Amino acid sequence: MSTDNTHPPHDFIDLLLQEEKTLVDKHTNLLKNNRARNNPTTVGDSAEEQWKAFFETFLPNYQIVTHGTITNENGTDGNQFDVLILHPNYPRKLSSKFYFSSGVLALFECKLTLNKSHIFETIRKVAETKRLFKSQEGTFNSEVNPLPIFGLLAHSHSWKCNNDQLDDLLFSHFITADKKYINHPREMLDLICVADYQTWIKSCGYSIVQNMNLPPSIRFPEDLDILTVYSILKSQGLSQKDIPIGNAMIHVLQLLSQVDPGLLNLENYYREVLKPTEIKGVGRNWSGNNVLSQKLSRQLQGYAPDPPDLPNYPLFPWG
Repeated sequence: MSTDNTHPPHDFIDLLLQEEKTLVDKHTNLLKNNRARNNPTTVGDSAEEQWKAFFETFLPNYQIVTHGTITNENGTDGNQFDVLILHPNYPRKLSSKFYFSSGVLALFECKLTLNKSHIFETIRKVAETKRLFKSQEGTFNSEVNPLPIFGLLAHSHSWKCNNDQLDDLLFSHFITADKKYINHPREMLDLICVADYQTWIKSCGYSIVQNMNLPPSIRFPEDLDILTVYSILKSQGLSQKDIPIGNAMIHVLQLLSQVDPGLLNLENYYREVLKPTEIKGVGRNWSGNNVLSQKLSRQLQGYAPDPPDLPNYPLFPWG
């Protein structure tokens, strides 16, 4: 029996490593090119085209465009973003740099070399743009994690320190910018990916807060404690190394499958290969009664529906 612990080659991993090398090499070449380095527009356009090509590789049936602005139902324009993923059925004759919100599935800011100002500016832009959309009521996911996806993508980063120090620094930037600009969990950035370092994703969960001063037999829910987290996503599968762009692509596929269930099989397959796992993060607490619709908040806390003619009268599930 062979004692070789390496896994056999896998086409998906090979493709990801090839795409990763393309992004990293492009970053290196642009930094060496004095003419390009002194022309931010050229550098920015090149970075955006690289990420556009990456998404086209894994979403061949989708329309991927650059330099687009999303417009809500009232005709109000949001901020411009570098790369947008449109619904496959979005009318191509309407593709004119201003896109209807109902047809935009994801928007990304793209940076060649990520720095602190990029993080703060992107989180601000995302929050402002998400506020243009009508809040959706129904499920926990639809109220705190609605589409479209908003992400920040970079080829590399500007910091010179060890990984533990960098993780702490970036977590500090994420949560500081979040507290400065974000007024509701749905306004958060969904994804950050640095191709030569790692990927972070937005995660949300809730727990029921009870009045602990009452006896258990008559204790009832008082509120929902919602926790939002920016978590590091690491590959722990066949690749035997972390592949940030693979983790990011799997997360994008998972979110897009809300409107395109046909992506689920591929997303599940890729997930089995890379096994992206959340390993640590930085979080923020919210009161569920302040950020969720009343109907959903009551439902999650275990209240029965309001009886007729007695609005807002809860039927407590006494033990």
